[in-house]
Amino acid sequence: MRQALAISGGPDAVADFSLHHRVAASIEKLRNRLHTELPELGQDVSTWMDAIAPGGEAANYLSDPLMFPIVQLPAWLLQSLTGSADAGFLSDVTYSTVSGYYHVRLMDNIQDGHATVEGKLLPAAGLLEQQFRGVYEKYFSSQHPFWEHFERFWQATSASVEKEALLREMSLDDFREIAADKYAAAKIPMAAAAFHSGHAASLPLWFRFCDELARATQLLDDLLDWQDDLRAERCTYYLSHILGCKEGHESPESYVFREGFFWGLQQLRAQTILIGDLALELNCGDLIHYLDQREATLRLQLIPIQQGLEHYRQLRQILGGS
Repeated sequence: MRQALAISGGPDAVADFSLHHRVAASIEKLRNRLHTELPELGQDVSTWMDAIAPGGEAANYLSDPLMFPIVQLPAWLLQSLTGSADAGFLSDVTYSTVSGYYHVRLMDNIQDGHATVEGKLLPAAGLLEQQFRGVYEKYFSSQHPFWEHFERFWQATSASVEKEALLREMSLDDFREIAADKYAAAKIPMAAAAFHSGHAASLPLWFRFCDELARATQLLDDLLDWQDDLRAERCTYYLSHILGCKEGHESPESYVFREGFFWGLQQLRAQTILIGDLALELNCGDLIHYLDQREATLRLQLIPIQQGLEHYRQLRQILGGS
């Protein structure tokens, strides 16, 4: 889950600034809480938050349009269903989400073999989870139905890495379940926004969209990280396809260059069409704009890879398939 619960850019310059401001303010608040409550460990956690960010700044890291848009989802839901955004509520939810993201990232890095210093930071996990949960205690009583969603989705996210680690081969059904579970925590702020605004009946379609976007995000992650996954002997749906379809004498790398990458692109394209159709059903202009932006960014990233593999195919034909 290298690209797990992250935050992408908004639909225009104003929204981008507002999103960045909320994320930056939440990260600063979290840093202060860490330094206050974990004085001997807080600085190490704060340094780690920057270290895992390309460019070395945590707030800017959470701005890639190919990452999963967990912060935008409740904002889009509110805008679509109510026509306005509750700034105070969204600021609180953003702080919760940022805290939850770093908890998931910390635990995930430890469990899937990406850990460097994370083992040393493990005592901070409890505080991060408490900050994630505590915000919602401000809005919902202990008996509120929101908490059923919270517990179910938080448990699903926590258990997804263990489910994946037990597999030696991943079927399509396995992939669909595990990919959705990895990002299930994204449904928690969505559920909070729907209950807070009195629109809980709208959640099933939003949850379905979240699941399908999670699968698209995981497909992309597996497609781009297949070499790292192969070296680390991780089980993914994409690698299971490669290993099952390559010819007996053929290396996984050769099959990817010959056919496998294009197969992965076909799966990703079909999933992209599906999430686009669901976005139209949700009738959310900001969400549709985000998906357009995401597809344009993805196209620019993938075109050079496709061109290189097409040249490889042509060379194989010239050399008689050798």
